[in-house]
Amino acid sequence: MASHQEKLSRIQSAQKAGNLRSDLTPIELLASVRALAMTWHTLTPEMARSKLPSLKRRRETIMENVRRLVS
Repeated sequence: MASHQEKLSRIQSAQKAGNLRSDLTPIELLASVRALAMTWHTLTPEMARSKLPSLKRRRETIMENVRRLVS
């Protein structure tokens, strides 16, 4: 619980400093980033049978999407 509160506090500080978007609350940003991070772990059976990108490409995709989300 303490680490969760610490993350929210850091997000809020970054928002106040103008480093993160402020139209979403800290909890909305944190939940969205966590959801993106879990994208490749929660595949439907159909997607799991598809040819998936490399682990490197999956990581790059998530990082780019997080960057866009928080900007």
